[in-house]
Amino acid sequence: MPQIDIFIVVSQLQFLFFFFLGYFFFLKKLLPLLSLEMKLKQKVLLSHMNWFVNNVEQLIFYKDSYSSLLVKFKSLLEFFYLFTKKRSFFYGIYDIDSILVRFQYLKKK
Repeated sequence: MPQIDIFIVVSQLQFLFFFFLGYFFFLKKLLPLLSLEMKLKQKVLLSHMNWFVNNVEQLIFYKDSYSSLLVKFKSLLEFFYLFTKKRSFFYGIYDIDSILVRFQYLKKK
């Protein structure tokens, strides 16, 4: 079919045109940005490693196990939950309000 051959050639030429246009755009614009980003990441990593080598004796390492850290974190979350949970336990006064009332009462004494 001779009619389809023209469409195939035109589509292949369009593909080659857009491919080379995208390829040169990548080479001229995106590739230098990517290489600069990788070089900067490497410089930052090297500076961090250099700082770590120079200041390793000043660092503090915690030797707690993960389970003890999780228990401490869970207790901290429970404390915040109890502190922020609205419970009406004294004539409609909530926890935080009762703390403020108690603080004012102790301040007057």
